[in-house]
Amino acid sequence: MTRGWRAVASRLAAPAAPGNVVLSPECERLLSPFVLTVACAPVVVEPDGPAVTPSRVIGQTGLETRLEASERSGFTLYVGREAHLARLERDVDSAHRGNGRVIEIVGDAGVGKSRLVYELRERLSATGATALQGR
Repeated sequence: MTRGWRAVASRLAAPAAPGNVVLSPECERLLSPFVLTVACAPVVVEPDGPAVTPSRVIGQTGLETRLEASERSGFTLYVGREAHLARLERDVDSAHRGNGRVIEIVGDAGVGKSRLVYELRERLSATGATALQGR
């Protein structure tokens, strides 16, 4: 879509009922793990362009994070982080022996911090350990 976002939003919203949330196809693709949608009637947003099919939000899926969405759809193979996992497992073992630990996982967005913690929690659950998570 080459028109400005305001023009696109205006054309998508025009046929929508008051109080409805209508998504462009691109937004629906990004939000689909988190919201339930139904297709609306096609709308022409470009004067000489094809019609696009927006979606109307009808509810939530219950997922809150991209990690949860990835877990539901199936993770890719987890490779290349065995050293990090091994280090975390050693720290957990040390904590179980009474040696307190504070672990800070730092990294740029998208490098896999949440996935690393997920994999550690999966390994810990196999041992019967309880892992608590706060947000």
